[in-house]
Amino acid sequence: MVELDTVPDDNSCAMYALLELGRKEEALQFMDKVIEFDPDDSGSFYDATCLYTRIGDTGKAMEYLEKSLDKGFRRFHHLHHDDDLDSLRELPGFEPLVRKYELKAMEEAGNDISGNTEEVSDDMDKKTEVPFTIDGGCLIVKCTINGLPLSFIFDTGASIVSLSQMEANFMLKNGFLSEKDMKGTGRFIDANGDISEGTIVNLRSVDFGGMNLKNVKASVVRNQKAPLLLGQSVLGRLGKIEIDNPGKKLVITHKPTR
Repeated sequence: MVELDTVPDDNSCAMYALLELGRKEEALQFMDKVIEFDPDDSGSFYDATCLYTRIGDTGKAMEYLEKSLDKGFRRFHHLHHDDDLDSLRELPGFEPLVRKYELKAMEEAGNDISGNTEEVSDDMDKKTEVPFTIDGGCLIVKCTINGLPLSFIFDTGASIVSLSQMEANFMLKNGFLSEKDMKGTGRFIDANGDISEGTIVNLRSVDFGGMNLKNVKASVVRNQKAPLLLGQSVLGRLGKIEIDNPGKKLVITHKPTR
């Protein structure tokens, strides 16, 4: 490895080989050059975290870990299981630091995690079961929009959530939507291939599948009797969704940020 990896960059591993050969100072110097190659690469700072943990300098390792997370390292599953960090995970400051950035990552993705932040790591691997009914061959699920419970057609083919003019008018009159939520107009293609114009709205809060999603894009179809569709502007932010037809439920594995 030392013979082949002579140019420090973000793919280098020679620092680990040097350390295993007992050449600690050379390993640290090589690591510094890797970071100099791209000082904004979060992965290089994570490599430094691993290197200093192996050396036994956990104080320095924690400094590099925070820098790595601050620069955008989001492979949390790896962080929790990488054996390079076994001794670092025993430090009292490790879990609070990682949870802080897990929460930040979820917020960056547009998801709101409420309650105790100590539960974030568990929530990221959480499975939720959402019951559904069948009506006219369509799969119907319940979803709460800005605090208003509604029933939607589960439609993986719809690009965004779709509301009818009737529901939108009701929500406006009763304070579930406001003029500030109106974001203009757009053209949409329905399942028949027809193009129609609709109003684009911002849904401030969508509760579905155990997650509270903030700022979800939706359309208001200018048809009083148009069906309510739960589309990809919600479904695409949930993670893995399985349909259990015998049990009449959706099984959602919440989307982790890696």
